[in-house]
Order: sequence, then C-alpha cells, then structure tokens
Amino acid sequence: MIRIPLLPVVTVLFFHRVMAQDVPPEPAAEEVEIPPEEVLTCDYPQRPEREPFPSTNPNALTLDGDTEPNNTFHTAKPIRLGFADGFQPDVDIEAKIDRTFDVDWVKFEAGEADTLGVAVLAKSKNGLDSTVSLYDAKEKVLITNESHSGVTVNYPPVSPLPAPGYLTDPAFSYTFPAAGTYYLKIKGDGANVGPYQAQLRLRRPPMWERASGKCQILFLDFDGATNFRASDYFGAKTVELTNLSPFGSFLDNWKIDPSREPHLIHGITAEVKKHFNQLLAGTESKIEILNSLEQPDPFGEKNPEVSRVIVGGTIREFGNETIGLSQFMDPGNFSTNDTAVVLLDGLSAPSTNSNSVLNLKRASTFSVEQAVVRVVARVIVHEACHFLGCVHTENDNATPSTADGGSNLKNLAGVGPDETLGTADDPQVVICDDHFAQEGFSAFPSKERELVTAKVKAALAVGRQTLLAETAAVKTAITDLRKVHNRNILLSQQQQLRRFQLGQLQQQTLRQLQEEASFASQLQSMTAGSQKWLNQANHDGPLLVTPSEQMSESAMRFQQAIEQYEKRLGSLEAAGR
Repeated sequence: MIRIPLLPVVTVLFFHRVMAQDVPPEPAAEEVEIPPEEVLTCDYPQRPEREPFPSTNPNALTLDGDTEPNNTFHTAKPIRLGFADGFQPDVDIEAKIDRTFDVDWVKFEAGEADTLGVAVLAKSKNGLDSTVSLYDAKEKVLITNESHSGVTVNYPPVSPLPAPGYLTDPAFSYTFPAAGTYYLKIKGDGANVGPYQAQLRLRRPPMWERASGKCQILFLDFDGATNFRASDYFGAKTVELTNLSPFGSFLDNWKIDPSREPHLIHGITAEVKKHFNQLLAGTESKIEILNSLEQPDPFGEKNPEVSRVIVGGTIREFGNETIGLSQFMDPGNFSTNDTAVVLLDGLSAPSTNSNSVLNLKRASTFSVEQAVVRVVARVIVHEACHFLGCVHTENDNATPSTADGGSNLKNLAGVGPDETLGTADDPQVVICDDHFAQEGFSAFPSKERELVTAKVKAALAVGRQTLLAETAAVKTAITDLRKVHNRNILLSQQQQLRRFQLGQLQQQTLRQLQEEASFASQLQSMTAGSQKWLNQANHDGPLLVTPSEQMSESAMRFQQAIEQYEKRLGSLEAAGR
C-alpha cells in the first residue's frame, strides 16, 4: 500500500456507470471533495465475500476423544496430506474444541514450492471462534490467523484454496520455502468452544502443468485502454466502462519531451526485469517481460500465460482513489492472465503534491527521467507481486521491499537518510521477505513474515508437462515390468516345484526297485539310469531355489530393466522438485 497525501484541496471526478457500448466524449460526473488528509493507496479490489467451499469429502478425518492426546506439538497426529501414494492433496478435518485451553495439533509433509491453503470453519455463526497457526519442525511459528478479515476475498475464482464461512473464521495461505515436516495448531479463543471443520488444500505450482518451457509473461501496456470495463476486473469502486489515458500523455506534467517516451519505456522495462532477475537468479523459475512499444499486445484468451499492467490513466478515468490496483491476490498463481493498473495523475502531479515524483528531492546528477523510471517500475513490480500472491509488508521498518505498503513514496523510491534521491546512501528496494503490514486486511501479526520470495518463485515456476508425462510413463513402465517379472518368478517357482515332485517320484521308484531282489538285473539297469538322472539334477543345483539364488536369463533382463527405469525415475523426480 503506497499512502501519499494529496494536495490540500482536490476534486476528483467519478464516472456514472455507462451502459452503452462506446464511452461518450463528455461523461456525466459528480464532484467529490477529498479532505486534505486523504491519501492515495495501493488498494485492494472491493468484492463480496467468497462462499466457503462445502465439504464433499466422505472420508474426512475425525479428531475425537479417541485421537487424544494430540494437544501438544510432540503428540501431533500425522495426517495423510500430500501427493504420494495413499495421500490426498485435499484433507478435511472434523473436530471439536470441547473445553477451555483444548488444542488440536496435526502434522504433515510438504515439499519446496508447495502452497498450503487453510480455512477453519465454525459450524454456526455463534460457534467456535478459533485461531490457527503453522509451525516448522523446530516449533517456530510461521504464520497465525484468528480472523481472516477478507484475506480470501481476492483469490481468483479458479483458486482451489479454501474460503472461511464467517468473518471470525481464520484462513491463510503459505508457500513453503523448503521441504520438511510442518505442524498445524487449532485452538479456541479463550474459553470459546465448539465443533469446527478445518479445510486443508496442498498444491504444487500450477505452472508445472503447462507445456514444458512455458513461463509467465508480464506485458507492460503503455498505450492506455479504450472501452475498458474496469469493474469487470476490479469490482466495486471502479468505472464500468472507461478510457485510460496512455503513458505518453503524462510526460508534459514531468516536463519531459515527448520524444523521450521510448527511452523511458525502455528504462522502466529494464528496471522491472532487473527486480525479477535478481530474485530468480540461480533458480528454475522464469518470467518474460514485454512492453507495448516493442511487441504487439499478447493479452487475451489465446495466451493464457499473459498478465498485464496498464501504465496510464487517472483517478477520474478509473474511478478509484489509488495509485495502483491489482485484479487478484493469487497465492500459487492459479490465474495467469490477470490485470493491474498503475495510474499516473498522482505520480505526475505538481511538485507541491507529495503523491508526485516531482516532490522527491533529487541529486543534481539524478534526472527527472531517472526518478520516473525508478518509481513507476517499482509500482509495477509492487502490483505484479499482488497477483503473484503477496499481501502488503511493513513500510516503516529497516527492510525496504517492493511489497511494502504505507504512507511514504520515499520508501518505495529508495530515498536514503540524506533525504535526497540518487545519492550513495539510497537503500536497495528489492523483492524480499518482510514483516506483514499492520492493516485490517492482512490480519497477520507483525512479528510474522510474508515470504514474498518463496511465493513469487513458486508462482513463476516453468512448465514441465513433458517431464511430468515422462515421470508418469516411467512409473507405469516400472509397475508393468514388476508385474511381468513377478509372474515369471511365480512360473519359475511352479516349474521348480514340479521338478522337485518328479525327483521325489524317481527316488521312491528307486527304493521300490531296490526292495525287489527278484528283479536284480532290471534293478541294476534302472538304478544306473535313475542315478544318472539324480546326478544330473544335483549337478544343476538344489531342486528348490529362491529367485535370488537362481534366475533365468529372461528374469535377469527384466530386473535390469526395472533398475534402469528406477534410476531414471529418481532423476526425473529430482528434477521435478
């Protein structure tokens, strides 16, 4: 959230909703006087509460008296949440906090880049008021929530992460920076008791399901927008149908020659790329940054991996008192074709307006163009981080971050202690982890950290459909080979049993012949033949052998094939994590 005071007296015009297909040149408007203390912010869209997902799991895990003790970290009940055989990515827990200070603990395994969504639903409006916390294996609390305060409202409709039922129900999402064992703790608020349902949803990066090599594309649109249905993207507090002025129309406000527009667009694009490249260096994650100066507009249904930031427009045109607004807050990046806006009337206002880039004191060697490039690029990154899943982080601390919200443009610009932009003491403002901002929407304690880096890296995972398909094919091949191999072993054992039974019969016949003295000559002849057969059998080895002691050439080939496939599977799974 970027809070910036407006001029002492400001008049903002809001369009009435227009139902015609074209925007009239002179729309009807109403004047709204904003008081001097009014601020512009990076806002969140205004949407109604999401409906909680009904539980349709007939195999919901029940925690009852028979499950106790599970009221401490060390007695947490293991749950089969995950992706391995016998595990499920969706787990519902039916339980009850039935006495004061009662606590339920469960534990599970998660992989690096997995995203967990949690919602704890009371069974009635005046029922359990609960708190849910996530811990690591060292019993360190990672995130806590006692009331979601609308945190799930701006998940996109395609997100599988659960929504709470009542305002007092807790909910959160968390992207794991490392694989390991994690713990959930659910408790009542004080003496509050009652039944609840905990919905847990674990997901791997959805981009992995895309074609191999596919990545998120971010399109920077400096051309404005025509017949733009803002309310379709951002809900209430925006105009239904409008035009947004292009970036170039604001250059005169900064006293920048129009011929410099391509230079500024190149500079802003390069600055945005720098922020993401610094974060993603040495990882398998990737983002492609395009702009409207150099590429045709790729946004639309034909390119589902393209999200855009429209850089242009005014509060009057857009209808929301904001500098920036992102369509969704999407932990995991389940929706990859989102829209954000960066409005420029505040940023290009006169120098007396603390919304403006011109209000920043600059070093003599740091031009207005450089200041515009730096500030606009960082607002773009800030909004992109929202639709990649991040909420605001603390503005007034020693960790300047592009995800910071607050009332200080200097923080985002990176103004150092000397209060002058473009000097040696300017701090680096990057995509980084920071404490949660203390604003009602976030509803997370300030001591806990928003893992911006883990969220963004997971959101920008690269498609690995071919890898996943080959992994599945290798697993199937191993299963099939083992079936054939086991069948061959069984047939071999059956043949050996028949051979043993035949040998028993031969020995019995030999004994019978030896007992018949009257057939001495025949005994001698038959004994010699049987003994020869037995000698050959003994020479071949024991009559009853295990597969590991004696294996046919065919079985050996099957075993070698299985071992080769298992080795390949190990490589694929290592690449997949």
